[in-house]
Amino acid sequence: VAQPPAAYHIHLPGIGGYRSIDRLLIRGLQEGGLDAEFEPYDWTENDPGLSALLATQRHKVEAKKVAELVEQNVRHHPGARLTVSAHSGGAGIIVWALEQTAKR
Repeated sequence: VAQPPAAYHIHLPGIGGYRSIDRLLIRGLQEGGLDAEFEPYDWTENDPGLSALLATQRHKVEAKKVAELVEQNVRHHPGARLTVSAHSGGAGIIVWALEQTAKR
């Protein structure tokens, strides 16, 4: 049976969607020695830019999805470390998601 990775890492891009800056950030974490399974999550739903920034209802829906993703990883891999990173607007989504998980 294969061992799960030491950690899971979720990365949320900014309002521009998943771009080269996000790939470079993840590559830097990998090259820096973060032993994790990386999962980029593009919350912009292929609708980047100002429309992603101003879509407050989407922010709530996507934060809930990210909270569920966090909880799923914790539930399926108890004891494994969970790390997160975000670029720009993605930071708001992950903060709202973590607020939701803390309230449960």
